[in-house]
Amino acid sequence: MYLLQLKTIEADENSSATAWDAIRGCMDHACRAEDVLDKRQISFFDEMDRAAPRISKSGAFGVTDCHWAGTIVHHLESNEDCRTFIHSHPRESFLEYATNQGLYRYVEEKITSQKISCNATIKGRTLLYVATQTRDVRLIKSLIEHKADPNKAGTYGISAWQHLLQILASSYCQDPEKWYELVSLFLDHGANPEVVANSRPAFHIIEMAFGGWNFDQTKRTLEKMLARRKSLKKRRDWPKALLRQENAMSVQLQATRTENMKTDFWPLPAWATMNRADTGL
Repeated sequence: MYLLQLKTIEADENSSATAWDAIRGCMDHACRAEDVLDKRQISFFDEMDRAAPRISKSGAFGVTDCHWAGTIVHHLESNEDCRTFIHSHPRESFLEYATNQGLYRYVEEKITSQKISCNATIKGRTLLYVATQTRDVRLIKSLIEHKADPNKAGTYGISAWQHLLQILASSYCQDPEKWYELVSLFLDHGANPEVVANSRPAFHIIEMAFGGWNFDQTKRTLEKMLARRKSLKKRRDWPKALLRQENAMSVQLQATRTENMKTDFWPLPAWATMNRADTGL
């Protein structure tokens, strides 16, 4: 019903709200169908994605030069209650919109079938960055399993891992169990424990966010972060150790060569002059 409404709605200046009501209805219907049937609704979402541009390109959404999913910004900006959510909505593609809405089955299908890199940036953000806003563990886990890098920074220099820490640092941590699961998932897949978010180290943010909720689990997480930090430091120091070893070997080799050149004829000026050019001594 909602998809038919979207296809038949009049494309005029009054159709924006009606179109978005139909889009939301399509999304709710498809999401419920996925959960109940445990079956991906790829064809349904693709058909909706093909139907929506008819309204968007008419100018009814207030903009004609971006993907229809981005026009929700213009639809919401007149609504005072929705202004805080405007900047979290995507503007570039249905894939990003689907990620924002937590459609993990659809996203997984598209990045697999179309061989899309999970580390590519869309409007300056990675898909994992967008997924972090949803707190959907299934979606985030799916992206990470497809080699999404928690430390990959977007155009503005902020990674999904830093964004997660920013959320924890800037607001009261409601539902700490789910946030903790996300933090553990990121750390298990290589999140850098040395990053800073909101001018605060990751260690401090994790301690403040979860210390009062579950001290033992928080302690284990901090210990895991500390162990990884030591591992990173050791890896950074490895080239220096190799250089020191190389220098020591070079000094030893030079001493050996010098010792080997000291024959019975070495004190003679002619012998020394003849061999100095070859040995560099």
